[in-house]
Amino acid sequence: MNELKATYLRIFGYTFTLLMHIGNIAFLRSCMNQKVPKEEEIKAFTELQPRYFTCWNIFLQILFSIIGLISDCKLLLNYKNASYKPSKYFKGFKKTLFCAIVWPSTWVVVAVFWSLFLYDRMLIFPPYADKIVTPLSNHIMHTAIIGSIVWEACFQPREVPSSHKRNILHLIFHLLFYFSV
Repeated sequence: MNELKATYLRIFGYTFTLLMHIGNIAFLRSCMNQKVPKEEEIKAFTELQPRYFTCWNIFLQILFSIIGLISDCKLLLNYKNASYKPSKYFKGFKKTLFCAIVWPSTWVVVAVFWSLFLYDRMLIFPPYADKIVTPLSNHIMHTAIIGSIVWEACFQPREVPSSHKRNILHLIFHLLFYFSV
């Protein structure tokens, strides 16, 4: 596949990911705003949103998609310019964000959520959450996230790093930061 076609496919993937997550967030917010004042369980559920690893992962996927869109749009705008080179720092940040944080975080969210959900739903997703989180929203947050990262992995050329030490250190920092919250 040529580089131009892969760039357009990545842009499609980033745009789809952004629309999916932002649309889902808007939908969930409207449901929460209608039910929060009335029910204490829902109020507690919404107040804990910043502590859920799923929410962190959604934010990271949105951030990564924005960075990817900026990067690929700049690449398309300068496609005919032979002297154009993307910023090595921006490119490095995008690569590190994906490889060290977004990719492993997404797999953790999927594996932990669905394992616990299938084992004992009450451990991770109490029935009162169904009042605001529809099955579609649930799958967007816990299943469709796989499609976003696999799409990126398929259409973004990568080199195998000589060492994964840097990625592991970034992931450890991310997890320590999460656990501190």
